[in-house]
Amino acid sequence: MRPDICGAIVMFDHLTWLGDGVIVAVATGSGMPQATFEWLKGLAALSQKNLLTLEFEQENDAYNGDYQLHMVGPEAFKRDMVQHFKTIDTKRLLRRRKEMVTLAFDHMWLTPMAASAS
Repeated sequence: MRPDICGAIVMFDHLTWLGDGVIVAVATGSGMPQATFEWLKGLAALSQKNLLTLEFEQENDAYNGDYQLHMVGPEAFKRDMVQHFKTIDTKRLLRRRKEMVTLAFDHMWLTPMAASAS
């Protein structure tokens, strides 16, 4: 599944629940396309795996750290996934990512200047 076509990044080896792999799909835009979600539900049923989709919310064309989970599986799976994702501070992660990108750009701009000064 190409993310640019289906609207999601699909991962099969990033999360387990009770020893079984979970199909995880992260929307590449503001929402998971319905056709992609339906296809993934079918795949989960055929492979007898649980499905978790994650959609990050946007404000002014930027991700704000809030997210929506959609899950297909037993109630215990859904409850455990909600608890698991509550432990992840996505807003803090987004701030750290922004800081790292800023530092990387600063470093990119400083390095050529230092090299050309010699």
